[in-house]
Amino acid sequence: MERVATAAGWAIRPFRMEDGEACLRIFSDWVKTADWLSNPKPSILELGAVLTRSRVWVADVDKAGVVGFLSMSAKTRYVDHLFIDLDWRFCGIGSGLLETARASANRPLELTVQDVNIRARRFYQRLGWIDMGAEKSNRGEPSRRLRSPE
Repeated sequence: MERVATAAGWAIRPFRMEDGEACLRIFSDWVKTADWLSNPKPSILELGAVLTRSRVWVADVDKAGVVGFLSMSAKTRYVDHLFIDLDWRFCGIGSGLLETARASANRPLELTVQDVNIRARRFYQRLGWIDMGAEKSNRGEPSRRLRSPE
């Protein structure tokens, strides 16, 4: 499934292996801004495995290339990653990636967001995601489990 937003200048398409380097760059740039991550190296190493075993979509801009990505477990509909290039935030790309994943899953999605990641929590709240309660992230940080709207 491809979603195109011509006015915004980006298109969402399935991940291709040659997109891996751009996804790693986007993720690494985000890690640099996440001062609450005590040891980001395991997260970066895990990303490579996730990109090969998960359902992944990328947001692509003609002259800029890949500017965002989302990875999701096809079996559980759990969103592992949603990251947008710092220069392309607030262009609707995150919500577009989530809409594409939700349409593909044909049922609500779930994800975990760390309590300290206030910007992400507000983003999901604006989109109508439901707080399912507290839990620990896979690294043990206090987090919230969220579910997308029906």
